[in-house]
Amino acid sequence: MKKQIKIMFMCLGNIIRSPLLHYLLEKRLEEEGLQGKIVVDSCALTSFHVGEDIDPRMRHLAEREGRPLPKHRAKLFKPEMLKECDYLFVVTKEILEALQESVPKEEAKKILLATHFSPDHFDQDIGDPYYRGGDYFLKIFRMVDAVVDDLVIELKKE
Repeated sequence: MKKQIKIMFMCLGNIIRSPLLHYLLEKRLEEEGLQGKIVVDSCALTSFHVGEDIDPRMRHLAEREGRPLPKHRAKLFKPEMLKECDYLFVVTKEILEALQESVPKEEAKKILLATHFSPDHFDQDIGDPYYRGGDYFLKIFRMVDAVVDDLVIELKKE
């Protein structure tokens, strides 16, 4: 790897999906000895939950799955964040399309679905479990875990 790679994950509120992607990827990078070479962060498209911690239901599930999550403060996306990162991974096609239409063409190339490098989940949305309950939280946790593993494989190629 030549330079430090900067990755940003985005979901609607930055309290479930994007921080889960963020912290699971950080943990995997640490396991692979890649911390410091790849910087990971996450943000929200909307200001609904700015300043809040990870949803307690996801926090509890992650702990139960042996993947405790650190303290977190949801933050809102700012356009300069896109300039500073190499990849902005978003959780849905709706967010992808909205962002790609609102930024310069050169910057839009950095925006990809979080599932872009995942053979089993390629081009799929990572659904929002906020209003759906426990079983759906587990489904999303497992999907994110698999997506992160696939992303690590891709990043190691760089």
